[in-house]
Amino acid sequence: MTAVLYGFAHVMRTFWYIHFTLPLIAIGVAKKCLATSKERFTMNGILLTLPILSEVLHKIALARFAKTINTLLSSAVPRAFRPSKSSRQPPGMQCWQTLSQDPAAILNAL
Repeated sequence: MTAVLYGFAHVMRTFWYIHFTLPLIAIGVAKKCLATSKERFTMNGILLTLPILSEVLHKIALARFAKTINTLLSSAVPRAFRPSKSSRQPPGMQCWQTLSQDPAAILNAL
């Protein structure tokens, strides 16, 4: 066991520069490989199959969505374009119908 520890210390002292440059190179390669949406989609699929990490990623995505929708509904989105509880249409369709009937509705709602 002591020989293994001495061997590890020798490698750390002799090849110290590799321990700093290898992570930097790995980060650069990862950024280059994930530059397109296809690779990001594949990587996200792989990450979502991992048992513990998938739960964390789902919670992060839900928290981001909740924060964004709270900001939009509390300040910037006019009342005319909020989905009503009685409507069975998706919110985007309701907004489109409002705009198609009265294009100035967005200005009136502000």
